[in-house]
Amino acid sequence: MKIGELAKISGVAAHTIRFYESEGLLKNVPRGSNGYRQYGETELDTLFRIQVGQKLGLSLQELKLMCHHHDEWDKDKMIQQLHNKLNDVRELQKTLAAQEQSLQLIINSLESGETDCQQRDQLLATLNGQLHDA
Repeated sequence: MKIGELAKISGVAAHTIRFYESEGLLKNVPRGSNGYRQYGETELDTLFRIQVGQKLGLSLQELKLMCHHHDEWDKDKMIQQLHNKLNDVRELQKTLAAQEQSLQLIINSLESGETDCQQRDQLLATLNGQLHDA
């Protein structure tokens, strides 16, 4: 199939497919006698993997680490990168939970009208403790 067909089937724009080729995520596809590149199921599968990886938050660099020799994906590297991403997500969840608590504390304080120095110092101490724990 030509690049336009591959783009239509995969939902990836032709210029993006060319970019992936230039970045080494897709192998350089040989040209046919008509001068057009002929893509196959392998390239379609690679585009699918790239799309899934990006939706999972993987960068193109992380995706590159998962494949060796263009479209040959290394299962062990994939598993390792996915574990790394999962750990990143868990750390982000902890940070967001601490921020949520901090925001709620500030909102509660402001809504209650408490503005004395002791309340302010207590709030700051609580926030500092939460931010260091995150």
